Amino acid sequence: MQPGIGMDKFKLFCGIDISKADIDVVYGTASSSRHLKLSNDIKGISTLLNVLLQAQPGRGAILVCCENTGALMDKLACILKGEGIFLWAVHPLLLSYYSLDINRFKTDKADAKKIFKYALANKDNAVGYHLPSAATRQLRELFNCRKNLIKARSAFECRIEDHKQKSSFDALAMHLEKQLVIVLSGLIKEAEKAIRAAINADKRVKSMYRVLVSIPCIGPVTAWHLLFITDCFERFDNHKALAAFIGCAPYPRKSGTSVKRKDKVSTKAYRPLKTDLNQGIVSVCTRQGQLFYDYYQAMIKANRHHLYILNSIKNILLKLAFKLVRSNTLFNKEIFMKNKLSWQKHLHMS
Repeated sequence: MQPGIGMDKFKLFCGIDISKADIDVVYGTASSSRHLKLSNDIKGISTLLNVLLQAQPGRGAILVCCENTGALMDKLACILKGEGIFLWAVHPLLLSYYSLDINRFKTDKADAKKIFKYALANKDNAVGYHLPSAATRQLRELFNCRKNLIKARSAFECRIEDHKQKSSFDALAMHLEKQLVIVLSGLIKEAEKAIRAAINADKRVKSMYRVLVSIPCIGPVTAWHLLFITDCFERFDNHKALAAFIGCAPYPRKSGTSVKRKDKVSTKAYRPLKTDLNQGIVSVCTRQGQLFYDYYQAMIKANRHHLYILNSIKNILLKLAFKLVRSNTLFNKEIFMKNKLSWQKHLHMS
């Protein structure tokens, strides 16, 4: 739901502060409110649902607002979305900066009250929480599992190299760490096999993956990352929203007559996907005969900064990904060259 559309329908507001064991709830209207403390499990959330429906029988008139806490709010999100209740998961930074007065203390009850007041004051900007599909959730879990396994393997590989630099080391410790590297490598292959199986099990996801890997600079890992971050391209309306989310969109830095800085990307972003895109782009830009090589060299001669060029290419790739996935069309270098008239002078398609 777009912000500001039909938000006057809300009659009951609920602010929830979520922790691992409990949820603190403040619900009511602008004139009165009540506080509850419940367990963060199915029983506690079911009790909350009954309380809200007793206070306001119409599900569409209830606005539940909470801080986006990731896994801690997963059960709450699944139940509320399943019951058709509007859930607004606010970014933690927005709530941390929000204050109506000077805060001299911090408790769970006070945080729930703060979220309740935030929902009341900003109801016109409420955005419905997007619950990822089952396929996307499975892909995300497998991708993160693979990522953690790679980190663990890298740690043991570094320890092995460190042992080699010592004047003396324990042979048994070295042997065990080498065996762990072998085991972790096998588990990484199993995780990758499971990811490919999950993609092939869904025709729609498989089609999107096929389109993504046809685009230069986007390999299998980056394609997996794009699929679960965008929830198979349903989470974001366009490539500009995704560019802002991962930190590729430049923002102005100007104020009055004295502050006139160059446009700059924000560090308040999901940067792992940006890193994956960057690695693919660098490998293509720096090798002669590859896509974007001539463009990169021409921009360097024009005194453009290295990171500026890479960021421009990232935005082009995101635009390509959205356009091709939604039209279910594979990348075609002839069509790309024809449409990018401004780049024909510099681009060389390999």
